[in-house]
Amino acid sequence: MTGENQDAAEPGGPAPRDAEPALVPGRSCGTCSLCCKVYLIRELSKPAGRWCIHCVRGSGCGIHPDRPRSCREFFCSWLVDPNLGPEWKPEVSRFVLSADATHRAILVTVDPGMPLAWKRQPYYATLKKFSEVFFRINQKVLVNLGGHITVVLPDRDVPIGLIGPGEEIVIWGDGLAYGAKLRRDPGLARTSSEALRPGSI
Repeated sequence: MTGENQDAAEPGGPAPRDAEPALVPGRSCGTCSLCCKVYLIRELSKPAGRWCIHCVRGSGCGIHPDRPRSCREFFCSWLVDPNLGPEWKPEVSRFVLSADATHRAILVTVDPGMPLAWKRQPYYATLKKFSEVFFRINQKVLVNLGGHITVVLPDRDVPIGLIGPGEEIVIWGDGLAYGAKLRRDPGLARTSSEALRPGSI
């Protein structure tokens, strides 16, 4: 990971990696620091949707050598996926795209300052295509705006709202129609909107 600006993720994420994922050649955070705004960082008591007090906007993390583990381990999809063009860089799109293996989801974590950013083109049409592909392998496309979740399905968007502890999102298809809802599962110890966390692809 490059040193000029580092990403922040919600703690409690994936186990420590043996090696960092390979970044797309020529890509770095640069002036982008949107992850430092949109994510909850428990180690720093930073709420989601507010700028981290350690973020030096336009240049990076002010505590880069001592940043929390969750920040060290997070890589947005734009940094690691060569199929995403320059328009998907978070400072351009105004959302952070990431993968969450725990919830089998692609997360679109939106800047609360631009809540409809994900609805703009070319993003919305591409998210719909992602949904069609991911549905076949039981993965979801989830938009997270301040903890309120919307499921992007091939034929519609389903606002789910906040996910409570012990709840999970289920999706289904019936012919050309799709659906999504919350299902209560007492066996889920910590499935909630807060538990949705970014990871790397």
